[in-house]
Amino acid sequence: MLSGVEAFIFTEQTCFNFSGISENIDVLCNHIQIKLIFMTPEKKKLMTDSFGRSETLKFYNAELLEIETDFVSIKIPKMEMMTRKAGMFNGAMIASLVDVSSGYASVSHYKDDCYVVTVELKVNYLRPALGDALISRSYVIKGGAKIIVVRTEIYVIDDNTASESHVATSLVTMMRIK
Repeated sequence: MLSGVEAFIFTEQTCFNFSGISENIDVLCNHIQIKLIFMTPEKKKLMTDSFGRSETLKFYNAELLEIETDFVSIKIPKMEMMTRKAGMFNGAMIASLVDVSSGYASVSHYKDDCYVVTVELKVNYLRPALGDALISRSYVIKGGAKIIVVRTEIYVIDDNTASESHVATSLVTMMRIK
């Protein structure tokens, strides 16, 4: 998990880690110019407030674990209505979490307030989601003026062992409409 402000830049041979930087910086590495943009406290509050107002997320008892530019993590505890008879989370619940988490990650990409809608959502279910809670981790892969591509990974948590299992991976395309 990310803590504070962190940014990772991967090249074929090297990974650069920039931690604890509190303002925008430009980095030149391997002849590639990269601009790191950090979320303002105002933007973070705007998104946190939006999360708190969502009736669906309240219904799911969802918790916003982390929010940074181009990254969001959400936790949803297991409730009986979310499971199949065998006790695993229903695939529809996982897809719903992918959609919500990808949407918030998309909004985090932009400096200003905006609204996004889902254009395409593909989920690969890797194994039965047996556990006590779902955790999403959504990463913006590419953000444009209108179209954003997000990778969302879903994990299930076992409260007894505090272990995580990777249960789904997804690729989501979102479109900014405001």
